[in-house]
Amino acid sequence: MIKNLRIRNFALIDDLEVTFDSGLNIIIGETGSGKSMIVDSLILLFGDRASSDFVRSGESKAVIEAEIDISGKAGISSLLENNEIEFIIEDTLILRREISAKGSSRNFVNDTPTTLNLLKAIGELLIDFHGQHDHQSLLKSENHIQIFDAINKKDTLIAQFAELKVQLSDKIDEYKSLTKKEHDLKSQRDNLLFKLDEIKQVDPQEDEDSNLETELVVLENAEQIIIQCNESYNLLFDSDTGAQSILSKVNKTLQNLSKFDSAFEQYANEIYSAEIISKESSAFLMDYIEKLEYNPEKIEHIRTRLYNIKGLCRKYGTLAEVLELRDKIIAELSESENFDFLTKDLLKQINSLRADLAKIGKQINQLRTSESKTFTSKLEEKLNQMGIANAEFQVVIKHREASNGDLLSIDLEKKSYKVFDNGYDELEFHISTNKGEKPTPLAEVASGGEVSRIMLALKSILAGNDLIPIMVFDEIDTGISGRIAQKVGLVMKELANYHQILAITHLPQIAAMGDNLVLVRKHENEERTFVETKLLTNDEKIHEIAKMLSGEELTEAAIESAKILINKTV
Repeated sequence: MIKNLRIRNFALIDDLEVTFDSGLNIIIGETGSGKSMIVDSLILLFGDRASSDFVRSGESKAVIEAEIDISGKAGISSLLENNEIEFIIEDTLILRREISAKGSSRNFVNDTPTTLNLLKAIGELLIDFHGQHDHQSLLKSENHIQIFDAINKKDTLIAQFAELKVQLSDKIDEYKSLTKKEHDLKSQRDNLLFKLDEIKQVDPQEDEDSNLETELVVLENAEQIIIQCNESYNLLFDSDTGAQSILSKVNKTLQNLSKFDSAFEQYANEIYSAEIISKESSAFLMDYIEKLEYNPEKIEHIRTRLYNIKGLCRKYGTLAEVLELRDKIIAELSESENFDFLTKDLLKQINSLRADLAKIGKQINQLRTSESKTFTSKLEEKLNQMGIANAEFQVVIKHREASNGDLLSIDLEKKSYKVFDNGYDELEFHISTNKGEKPTPLAEVASGGEVSRIMLALKSILAGNDLIPIMVFDEIDTGISGRIAQKVGLVMKELANYHQILAITHLPQIAAMGDNLVLVRKHENEERTFVETKLLTNDEKIHEIAKMLSGEELTEAAIESAKILINKTV
């Protein structure tokens, strides 16, 4: 539960501290006094989008901070542990959000800087906001199935259905991709075969173009190469003045000198190594001359071969890309031979998944159908408790037939139905609030006051199943008054047995139900407007409720009426 909320420099609020307790906390005050700012600050604290407009004029930043008792909320403890956030006070969560006048914000959990996403995750586990705008969400039939399922939990089955639907969708995408590929290949087959035949006729090998170009340079310059090789050979080996002969003589001289001084020995060895290298070079030159021949036919063959390879490269890219294209075409043509097998196998998998979906979808549908009777009975009882005596409520479950050939569907009773993430049901609330009238869609018949009570009834039924400990109601009593307001207040007080409730109201009948009453007041000095709150004592509670009944001029009758209202809640 929220124990303490402090708000600084937020809109009209200068510095405000509000203390809450368990049970039903009622926030009262005149219109425009700043009550909704308290709710707005909480919405921001739990991750809503921030804006510089929230910062009080002339201030650098707004600060919202809450101290929350999370005893028994293991999910929050695990969330903090996973984000390496420690407790400052055991079982106490301290949230803070700072919004700068420039529009940026900083977020803290237990004085540790953190992300806005973590604040949102904490909010999802801790608090449920319900305001006047939620009446509109209740009037939208697409929201009804989520409301119904939240009360009648079937999370495991729905999770299984959603997972299978994802698998089915993936398989259908794979099947569509394969059939498109098959179609594309069929339309391109002749072109692919032509390209493959063209490449195969040349039959190029890896790096063949560069190897042939090197060989061609040698053959085209064979005569010059032979002349220069002969000259080099003669310089190394031929005659008494050849390099080998000279090196041999120098080596012998140095060997003799080394007998007198060992310093000559190193250089004698070096000269010997040079002599060996010259002999090996001579042998290489003679071998190269013997193998090399000027062959015009071979030169012409290489030129023709290079021309053909370069012709392929001009059309398809480098030689490496030509070979890659060849291999790709071969692989695709080979795959095309297996299309029938692959598509049949995929269709088999798809139909198996559709059958599994149909089985689980049917189970979900049967549960919803059976639970709808208990649900409508409970809701009618709550509505009767809140003054809608002749309410007849219906949960209408429908199914949407799938279009022809839609694989993302299930087959039941010789029909194909469209599937959603939570099953194949579409659900809509129907109601009649007048005896003898047939129930019709909620949006068509319910007044604002009736919608408020229906939403509160739904929240009340949900209370036993709902693990969220804090609920905030911002004037959900819109459109009701008098005797009905008192009945609504009793339901809210009952709901407070399961949750900490923070509720804004203008109705004295509901205010009288509060375990704790917080008064919000606005006052002005010569320069600024300020907002302040006060946790009311019992006498102050009587006084303020009496003012809500009679206006500023208090009468004894109003005070007595306030006492009667309060005593009825005890």
